[in-house]
Amino acid sequence: MKRRIGVDLGMRSSHKVVVVDESGNASRPTSIDVSLEGFLKLRDLALGGRDGCETQVVMEPTGNMWLPLAAFLTMYGVPAVISNTRKVSDFRKVLRRYVKTDAVDGEAMARLALVDPKRSHVFEMPSADVLSLRRVVKQRDRFVREVTACKLRIHAALQMTNPGLMECFGDEKFSITARVMFRDFVDPFPVVRLAEKRFSQRLRQKGGRAPEEQVHKIFVTCERICALYDEMIQRKALPFNYELMAREIGAELTAMEFAEAQVKALDESIKELYSRVDPAQTLHQIPGMGDIIAAAIEAFSSPIDRFRNARAYASYCGLVPIIAEVGRVPFAFGTLCRATRLLPLAGVMLLDIGFGGFPIHRVAVGSS
Repeated sequence: MKRRIGVDLGMRSSHKVVVVDESGNASRPTSIDVSLEGFLKLRDLALGGRDGCETQVVMEPTGNMWLPLAAFLTMYGVPAVISNTRKVSDFRKVLRRYVKTDAVDGEAMARLALVDPKRSHVFEMPSADVLSLRRVVKQRDRFVREVTACKLRIHAALQMTNPGLMECFGDEKFSITARVMFRDFVDPFPVVRLAEKRFSQRLRQKGGRAPEEQVHKIFVTCERICALYDEMIQRKALPFNYELMAREIGAELTAMEFAEAQVKALDESIKELYSRVDPAQTLHQIPGMGDIIAAAIEAFSSPIDRFRNARAYASYCGLVPIIAEVGRVPFAFGTLCRATRLLPLAGVMLLDIGFGGFPIHRVAVGSS
């Protein structure tokens, strides 16, 4: 006898619970509160009548509300299944296309677990350190993306206000000298009025460390910008205000440097958490494997034994193309990543480095 308990998690209300047995009979929906009493009520419902009855509690990963409930049920030995949100939505439309209520969603989850048991996997609760590592790695990724976004916005603004200025810094477009220029010398007209020697002195006073050749290149670029925009300023045809643009670029620099400081602090947290999760530093035995990639792989792959083979893991990472077949001709049309975006990035980086003789390479390409 199989029994599935569908739980539709309420963000601002109580959770709705529907029990469905393998004969297709559904119970009347009941409610449980987000409290100890509510969790115990669900536990008793799952454990009651388990004599020879296979019972699972099925829920969607709604925000982070599902995690405490799944941990509570796992603590008492009640299997928790985390369903695929998209599949539940599609299956609900099959059951009740024009009706969407919490009770219907709960019933759809329970029935889907009975209809498709092979893809209804019991959730294995990672350790608190692994979950913390996941959150810290994802938080670091958000700050890294914020740094990139700030740099792109600064670059776009300078293309308008100071065409050619960023090229003066070569590959180090956000060096210390470049940041001083972007923060204090966006307007090229005061730079030209200072003359090159005084500008060089002022730049060093602000913390710039550019050699004389680079300072000369910056000054010549400022002269060229002034020649380009001088008549437009006199005719009041310049489409921007240097004072306001300087404030905008300065705000972007401040946000970028804050995000960079957070990334640096999170790197230390990641290193500490990873050393606790994997004391043997197994992934570091692969040449070229850094702390961040190792931490991302460890955090989002654990526990690794939940994957039935290497191809399943590669599919989870988004490294296996989705195959369709039309007229007996198979073709690939993209990939599906069930994990965070960090795992495909880490997998691609590993493949680019070319770890041909290591197990993780064979996992990434989907070999058994």
